[in-house]
Amino acid sequence: LAPLDARLAHSVQCSKQARRALERGRVATAWVDVTDQDAAAAEPLEDAAVGPERRAHDEGEAFDAHNAVSRSEFFEFYQGEGLDPANNELKMPLAVAVARSLELTATDAFVDLGCSAGALVLAVADATPARLSHGVELSPR
Repeated sequence: LAPLDARLAHSVQCSKQARRALERGRVATAWVDVTDQDAAAAEPLEDAAVGPERRAHDEGEAFDAHNAVSRSEFFEFYQGEGLDPANNELKMPLAVAVARSLELTATDAFVDLGCSAGALVLAVADATPARLSHGVELSPR
């Protein structure tokens, strides 16, 4: 594997630990294009990934309150260990494209550690023949 160009590694939206690994090189990297088929396959999954409880915090004061809780979780769960989570939600069309690119078979099991809202877990369950798709998230929300 060839090292990634430093500007490219820096442009990737990820945690500090992941960025350092990318900058050191020797990291398996695959670029995935989101196709029209991925976007179409993602549409029925959107409501499952962003249910009513999640949608309720996306506007006005509720959004600010949600971010305040997220910030307090960061201090509680990550800062003391010196960790820096990316804290990014994966958009459903991209999750479907990533799931497709994994080329999982019916004998594969998929586990996403730090799954956030679980977009990739849902996409793997829906768009691949994997026998299991499971997500684990530290955040209690």
